[in-house]
Amino acid sequence: MQKNPTLCSCFKVIISVILFNFITCDCPYPKRELPNGRFVYQQLKDINETSAKELYILRFKCYAGYQRIGPRYIQCLDDEWSDVVPTCAKMQCSDPPDVDKAEFKLHSGVDKFPTIGASVTYSCKIGYELKNTSASTLHCELDPGASKAIWKGEIPFCKEKESCPDPGVSKHGFRVGSCCFSGDILQFSCNEDYELVGQKEVQCLRSGSWSSGRPLCKPLSDYCQLPPSIPHGIVSGEKEGDYFIPYDEAEVVCEPGYKHVGPTQFVMCEEEGEWEDEFGECTEIICDLPKQLVNGTIPEMLTTNLTSFPYGFEITYFCDDGFRLVGGDSWRTCSKKGWSGKTPYCEAIQCPDPGLPENGFRTGDNFEVGAKVRFKCFTGYYLLGSFERYCKPNGQWSGELSRCDTPSNYCPNPGIPVKGYKNISSYEMGDKVGFHCQPGYVQIGSEVRECLPNRTWSGTETTCLGPYDYDNSAQVRDVLRAKLAEKAEEQERETQRYREALYASWHNNSGPVGRILDINFPGRLILYFAFDVSGSVGQHNFDKSIEFAKAIVKRVGISEAGARAGALIFGSKSENMFLPLSYTTTEEVLDALDKINYTGGGTAASSALSLIRQENIPLIDGVLGKKNIKSIIFILTDGKANMGGSPEVEADLLKKAGVEIYCIGITGSIEKESLYKIASTSKDSNGEHPNVFILQNYATMSWLVQEITNGTVDYAQCGLGMENVGNEAARGRILNGKKSMEPWPWMAALYMPHDKLNPLDTELQCGGSIINNYFILTAAHCMYHREGKKRSKKDIIVKLGLTDVKNETYVQESEVSEMFIHPDYRPAGSYDYDIALLLLDKPIEYNPFVRPICLPPTELPENTPLYSSDEFGWATGWGHEGVVSAAVNERLKSSQILKELLLPIQSKQRCTQSLLDNKVATDHFTDRMFCAGDGKRGNDTCKGDSGGPLMQSQLNSEGYLFWTQVGIVSWGIGCGKENTYGYYTHVQKFRSWIDSTIEAAMAAIQ
Repeated sequence: MQKNPTLCSCFKVIISVILFNFITCDCPYPKRELPNGRFVYQQLKDINETSAKELYILRFKCYAGYQRIGPRYIQCLDDEWSDVVPTCAKMQCSDPPDVDKAEFKLHSGVDKFPTIGASVTYSCKIGYELKNTSASTLHCELDPGASKAIWKGEIPFCKEKESCPDPGVSKHGFRVGSCCFSGDILQFSCNEDYELVGQKEVQCLRSGSWSSGRPLCKPLSDYCQLPPSIPHGIVSGEKEGDYFIPYDEAEVVCEPGYKHVGPTQFVMCEEEGEWEDEFGECTEIICDLPKQLVNGTIPEMLTTNLTSFPYGFEITYFCDDGFRLVGGDSWRTCSKKGWSGKTPYCEAIQCPDPGLPENGFRTGDNFEVGAKVRFKCFTGYYLLGSFERYCKPNGQWSGELSRCDTPSNYCPNPGIPVKGYKNISSYEMGDKVGFHCQPGYVQIGSEVRECLPNRTWSGTETTCLGPYDYDNSAQVRDVLRAKLAEKAEEQERETQRYREALYASWHNNSGPVGRILDINFPGRLILYFAFDVSGSVGQHNFDKSIEFAKAIVKRVGISEAGARAGALIFGSKSENMFLPLSYTTTEEVLDALDKINYTGGGTAASSALSLIRQENIPLIDGVLGKKNIKSIIFILTDGKANMGGSPEVEADLLKKAGVEIYCIGITGSIEKESLYKIASTSKDSNGEHPNVFILQNYATMSWLVQEITNGTVDYAQCGLGMENVGNEAARGRILNGKKSMEPWPWMAALYMPHDKLNPLDTELQCGGSIINNYFILTAAHCMYHREGKKRSKKDIIVKLGLTDVKNETYVQESEVSEMFIHPDYRPAGSYDYDIALLLLDKPIEYNPFVRPICLPPTELPENTPLYSSDEFGWATGWGHEGVVSAAVNERLKSSQILKELLLPIQSKQRCTQSLLDNKVATDHFTDRMFCAGDGKRGNDTCKGDSGGPLMQSQLNSEGYLFWTQVGIVSWGIGCGKENTYGYYTHVQKFRSWIDSTIEAAMAAIQ
């Protein structure tokens, strides 16, 4: 401690015995001056003293606006002051506040520090100005309430200066001055031999415009006068300076929605300085009323009375059912040259001639939509493929290629493609068969197939596609729904496995959870949408493609830990619009898709696939890892790859790396062959199929978008799910045939005690059919024991989804809540009124293998194929497989596997004659029955099949086969005997009873 040099005066008292010092120490007061402050004495009288006593405290106080630098007080200790006297200095403000886009300058009388009385002035950077010019300065002042220095004043704000577009400068002149913010002034001059036209000086106004237009430099030699102002148009052209001189050419460019009308759009400046012709004018574009579409409609014409249409007006073409649009575009817009594209027309849809199978024949020469043809083989040959094929609404035949084979062939006859041909008819091991399509048809599948040692053909079946062939819209919908559901389920399974693994590792501290989630999340789908933006697609169709992608995104869902999506466009070149790493929510991806613009140009599909393979996928692998990631590419295109090389090479590399490629194409002008070569394939029970979907038009894509986004597979729709029935080689017969390869989804197996004395000894005794989610339709005689006593409902067990009676993995089992037997049925009499309904104790859960069959309408329409004697029906059941005479009444063994039988429906006369021939009373055959069968030995239903359905197929409006139950297996003269037929309950004649019974029962349940 530094001590005050001032000394204390002392006196000493000496006592004779003891030396004792008694000291009195005073501290002289410091200089009685504290600039900008004052001393604070303990008592007012102390101000007149010259020194302070021991332990005296002297305090200090600074005046307002000043701050003390040093101790708050000093004390007299041992003849010295404890510290030096403080000083009072001006208070300081903090650093001046920062202002965006501004600089400041400090004004202060105390060095460089901002003390009270100082000020700071702000100025904006170039291109910015103060919002309020009076608020450019802040002052450092005392805040009395807080006893501190603060900056006072309005903090300035710099806003971007109003600017004017750069006016440029004449090629034959120059300018000086700053450009181009509000207040800037430019001065213009012209070179020698040129004259300034206009204001020499222009200023940028706060409105963002110049005080006048840029002056021009006019040549003193020959030139053409400036072109006239043309409403809704401008005159441009390449010229050396501001004026057109001889041999310069001007062009009239009209605004969108207007077109040039005049001698010529290009006008030349001639040698004499005169324009060679008039400039004309820009007139509004108007399109005439489009030609009416025969057998079709233009929806926009139905909602307007206009007879002429403005620029940009869009129209779409739709054909009536049974017709397809050909020869033009499905969408047109009013453009500069009138309606864009070509006018289409509606052509009646017909299927191509299906041809004749080798060593066989065909019945039916009608190839219109809904018509059907049948195929049969000569003696010694048997049919492979479809026995019966329908012409579907898309102009393609249902079912599979029909061909006739013989056991002597080593490999089965591969057949002749519709609209195609093959080079040889030898099918021995090692033989190679070549396939080709007729001119105008595209070949899909293998050109050459070899007969292999395992008796199969190499490659895939050859198909010939016509120029306007397209896929059935409903089938595309269902396939895509199924595939998307499959991907979603796969991802959910992987997610669940991941969660379980994550939980385990979390609890045993086996690894860093954060890294696992970010880098190796399993089961993740990466979607890539590649959009064709080439000139052949058009804006309207491109917009539909975007909507399709959005539908897929909505269906799959995007999340940070789940699926991701990216998009790219390909026209003359390829470009990423956004990467799968860019967005983590469905909403973000949908918004990003909406921002993609159509550009036009060539079609470089190869570069799009290359971009995904070389850049996008490696980026995903590097950030998210490779484990359990599935990349799926959707290519939306018209298939016209005309730039950048063949896309097939890049597609093959991607497919080999496990990437799935789906091609969505539009018919009319699509290059189908290239799409089939690009796309990957999927396998199902019917073979291998390319992931190519050819849609009829972009309107179909709009429908598909709604179906994918909003729809789910409705298994409650009746009669669907057996599209491939009729392929003879793959399917069996109830007698003398093969097993059913897949379950008929409406079949019900009725298990009952064989003997009323042994109620626990149950076996499959009858069949039935699902007709709604509570009811089974069956035969009344199944509800009685052989001796005629009615069974108890408790004795009946109903099993659904059954094919093999020894495999009940996916079977639904129910008990019977109530039996409804037709009141006119008599068990001891004939089989008249042989119909019953079973109400189950719980609702049926529909799925792909359990669904209802359709019933015939109450009133049959005219010319219906149902019950017609020239038609066929299918019977299914687990009945006895052997031939049985009429006299046998013993217990017969049922089949283990569900079987099926194709039976021709017979006329009433034939049914009656058969009874007469077999000496059976004809009154057993009533108007409530019909018969079916071929009268040949072995082809018949039998015991155990009773109650099951006899069904006929038809084609619905969506091109699907649907099944209607026309009969119930009822009775016969033995089983499979020659010149006998099976007799069936006529379901249509009981439709009213069925409906009323179900309605009453359901009302009671509710």
